[in-house]
Amino acid sequence: MKRAVAMAAVLVAAGGALVVSASAQDDGEGPILHEDVRPPPGAADRRASAESGALLGPEPAAGRNPSAFSSGNKLLPEPDRGAAAEGGEPVHGSDEFNADRDTTWTPDRVTKMDGTLRYVEVFNPSILPHKRGAAMDGVRPDYQLFIRPSSRTKVEVGGRPNPDNDKFWGSVLLELRAGEDVPLPSVAASMRILSYEIEPKIPITFAKDAADNFYVRTDQSGVSGQYRLNFLVDAPASFFAPQLDPKARITDIPRSMRPELPAEARESARLAIRELGLKSNMRLVEAVNIMARYFRDFEAKDSPPRGRDIFWDLFKSKAGVCRHRSFAFVIIAHELGIPARYVTNEAHAWVEVYAPKTGWFQLDLGGAALELEVSNAAGKTMYQPRADDPFPKPESYLNNYSRLQGDVEGLTPGQLDEARTPNDSSSGEGVTTEGEGEGEGEGEGSGNGADGRRLSPGPGENLPELPPESAAGKQKTDIAVTKVSNLGYRGETIAVSGAVRDDQGVGLPGLGVDLYLAKPDDKDNAVWLGQTLSKGDGSFEIQLTVPADIEVGDYEVYAGTPGDDSYQPAVSK
Repeated sequence: MKRAVAMAAVLVAAGGALVVSASAQDDGEGPILHEDVRPPPGAADRRASAESGALLGPEPAAGRNPSAFSSGNKLLPEPDRGAAAEGGEPVHGSDEFNADRDTTWTPDRVTKMDGTLRYVEVFNPSILPHKRGAAMDGVRPDYQLFIRPSSRTKVEVGGRPNPDNDKFWGSVLLELRAGEDVPLPSVAASMRILSYEIEPKIPITFAKDAADNFYVRTDQSGVSGQYRLNFLVDAPASFFAPQLDPKARITDIPRSMRPELPAEARESARLAIRELGLKSNMRLVEAVNIMARYFRDFEAKDSPPRGRDIFWDLFKSKAGVCRHRSFAFVIIAHELGIPARYVTNEAHAWVEVYAPKTGWFQLDLGGAALELEVSNAAGKTMYQPRADDPFPKPESYLNNYSRLQGDVEGLTPGQLDEARTPNDSSSGEGVTTEGEGEGEGEGEGSGNGADGRRLSPGPGENLPELPPESAAGKQKTDIAVTKVSNLGYRGETIAVSGAVRDDQGVGLPGLGVDLYLAKPDDKDNAVWLGQTLSKGDGSFEIQLTVPADIEVGDYEVYAGTPGDDSYQPAVSK
């Protein structure tokens, strides 16, 4: 049943201020502000030019996440704040599989193909399979790799959005006890934590060690239990898609950063260096290319005969999976004086390398497994680096699971297609802009203004009589404005709330919502007010600024959603 429409009357108040008031009430909750209003032809273009940037909602800070951010042409909402574990989700800080951080790794001779690898995704966009669980930067005389002891540096929360960085949501369950550090997964060595929220609410701090392993802790007395931590992070796009300085040489790396191998490991490493034709004063990009080509061409096969030592046996035979390749790479890099780390999680191992001007970057060397089983990836987008991997790719490397080839379970066909499609955009998230957002603060971030793409389209000219193709194969969507501030002043804010639901009344989370102001007799010239995202229960709330130059008269406020791959576009009724 349709409900009565209430107009928003715009009046001139004392002192010349503009007052927005409702002429009718609905059950004392405020007016329903729209009935079958046709969106304006020019609204979409105006909305694109007024785009608030990548971040929607409150400005990110400690204890306060934004509502969403843009990733390519998608809006990614804050993860659900529920404390319940998702299917297969570990509790970090407990002794569960996938939850603890390995601090050492001892090389082995099990060089045949791995069986089923199990990976839990905690980031959105998903960086599968490269979630950083542990980064090891030390080598012992027996070739054991380890995290070098170091003091931990406090990680400050915050920072202005950087157009050269890419953003990610993280969501983890933590087992916290007062005064104890809990390992925290990360997306990159130089990851920044822009904001976080934790439920139940307690004070927490973040830190990292010299190998850029991250930790979270609370020092509040008496704390002991499980907590849900949702955090917004970013990292340099160059970490995932590096472009090395072609002139930089290994000798340009600062001496303070150059690693040294134990004496017991150096002779075998030098033999391998000579065999590969590497030199300690060569151009760094040339050295990395030679090593990437060699180790990406390893094969999963029978263990090599025992010879000089385990490093030499693996290197000479080119036998092994991800962990063997990454281990041998680190040994050679350290002997050359190139900073390199062995990075691992529950399913995969790879390396990080330091380069002058570039900083740390990720270098995957591939692997071999019968199956990769992914959990906690439902509904997540797949990260697409801004450029393709620049290093040599032997044929054997192109078909391995780290490139999501072969038998990968737990991802939809759409996710697999997205992950396998490189993003060649050099502009990334674009330039920094400012604009209104949800809640008390203003959104500020790196938007898509560089290429003019909209985060999600505003209602089209034909709404609510939608073109058939926009609804084909999709479920019906209902959107409603349920409440608005009774009073507002020109240039100041009004509060608007509503909900997006399916035709059964079930709330739809994560859909973009655009809010408009229009005169009843001139809906073709509606003014776009702002954008937000529906919450987990389908509701939305936003503080909107009444335009300072708006004409005096009667207006209606209405909402539109572009829907998504499953749900139709809609305007409020």
